[in-house]
Amino acid sequence: MEATEAARRLEGTLGIVSAGLGFVPGELFVPSYGLTVVSGQPDNVLERISPRVSPKDWWDRLSALSPLNHSVAKEARATSGLIVVALPESYLEMISGELAGLPKAVRSRLRIMTGTMSERVDPRLRAWLMPYDDRLDGPDSPLPGTRSDFATRAARHFVEAVAVVAPKADAAVHAASVGTLLSKWRRPRVILRQQKTDSELLQLLRRHWKSADGRSGRLLRVLRDDLRVSCEQGRLARLVAQIRDERRERFG
Repeated sequence: MEATEAARRLEGTLGIVSAGLGFVPGELFVPSYGLTVVSGQPDNVLERISPRVSPKDWWDRLSALSPLNHSVAKEARATSGLIVVALPESYLEMISGELAGLPKAVRSRLRIMTGTMSERVDPRLRAWLMPYDDRLDGPDSPLPGTRSDFATRAARHFVEAVAVVAPKADAAVHAASVGTLLSKWRRPRVILRQQKTDSELLQLLRRHWKSADGRSGRLLRVLRDDLRVSCEQGRLARLVAQIRDERRERFG
């Protein structure tokens, strides 16, 4: 929804980077699928390939073979305005080769939002990285949220607060504008949570399963807010899937 709104405000088109289908237009009807390259997720395709491959390796094969894939380079060259890229680290890594290989005039129109440190971004793309950080989730941010939607929230804020104000500015000016806005915001309050092993987390999840109706979102809130226990979303998804398998075997 954040990406759709950003595209609408920019009067642009929405494209989706899919680990199962390739690069597809936002309006395209697609088959149901379950694939990701996010570490810790039960549908992480990279963990099912031996020997291990990188997200870029997977993307090279996927984009070459998927009948639904559209060329990132071709779609980018067909545009004339800003190209706002909003992707988590693993997905940005997946298409970094295609973005870095764009003609210089096209690369200059890139504005990249992600939820990782600049040092972890392909050096060839850092010139177009917008400096969003955890202040986007602080008490002064107009768009707080979770880490899973950080990049798209950053994209929406960038479009509404920076791009529409100065659509012709270069990346350095845009980055400086983002930095100025962030400088007025406080960072989120750090909540110290207990660290637990998978076995301990499974016990807690089983104990609160019925009260949370087996829903991942509710279980995450129980762990983080009520029990003050640390649990990353991908890790939770894996453990919840394990309990669901157990319950299917037990109850049918």
